Amino acid sequence: MTSSSIAPFVLQTALASVPLAYGILTHRDLRSYGLRLTSKLLTQGVSLSIVVGASLSLVSSHPQLTAEWLLLSLIVAPVCEELFFRGFLQTHLTEKVGGGRRLSRLYLSYGLILAALFFGLSHLSDIFLLGLTLTAAVINATFAALLGLLIGYVYQESHSLLTPILMHSCLNAFSSLLP
Repeated sequence: MTSSSIAPFVLQTALASVPLAYGILTHRDLRSYGLRLTSKLLTQGVSLSIVVGASLSLVSSHPQLTAEWLLLSLIVAPVCEELFFRGFLQTHLTEKVGGGRRLSRLYLSYGLILAALFFGLSHLSDIFLLGLTLTAAVINATFAALLGLLIGYVYQESHSLLTPILMHSCLNAFSSLLP
């Protein structure tokens, strides 16, 4: 691994360390971040992620597939980003901000909406990490924010990070691996 390929791993580790350190320092039960197993919404969430990821593969650019890229996009990023954005950020924003909006039958808390926006904005870093143009990075960040809403809703309803992590991994896999 080169020093430039280590940067995404360091960034992901830093993201995951925030909720863990905060939980330890404040004596918060880490299970409140969704660190428990549940099958609620698992099948529907993963199935939907496969369909969305396959659809995105038709319009997205495909990175060079290396072992480190696969490790990062299929395991490290889903675990670290979901722990930070859903488990930590969405949980805290929902507690602090309160309220939300109803969209048809779905209730979207303001914490969920804000976490999804931050998730999308964080993907603007792909300008540097993936060498995307500004236009491609903005499109990528917009899709990430919309997918953040979907994954955040599943987290809101299941209170478990298992399904969001699997959804994120499936989205990354099918959007990058399919020709």
